[in-house]
Amino acid sequence: MDINDIRRIRFDDELERYQGFFDHQWAKDFHEVIQGSKLEGMVFDLSLEWKAISCVRRWPWLMIHGIKDAIEHTLACEDSDGLAKDMGRLPGGT
Repeated sequence: MDINDIRRIRFDDELERYQGFFDHQWAKDFHEVIQGSKLEGMVFDLSLEWKAISCVRRWPWLMIHGIKDAIEHTLACEDSDGLAKDMGRLPGGT
């Protein structure tokens, strides 16, 4: 195996795989089962961590969709002034 093989990063082309996995209904049901027990605080902390990991996992998906939407919007502008006007509405836009 070549050192470059180890360094190669693979980005998944199927962006839907980056969707979050946290099940809110499961967390709610589970919390109701353990409510009032010694496990309540630990389960809350664990659920919070799982939700955070699920949200972070979505960042590549959100980034790609944000870039795609921005490019599509730019291409849809009929004139360059339209894009400049849109940029002026953004915070920090000129």
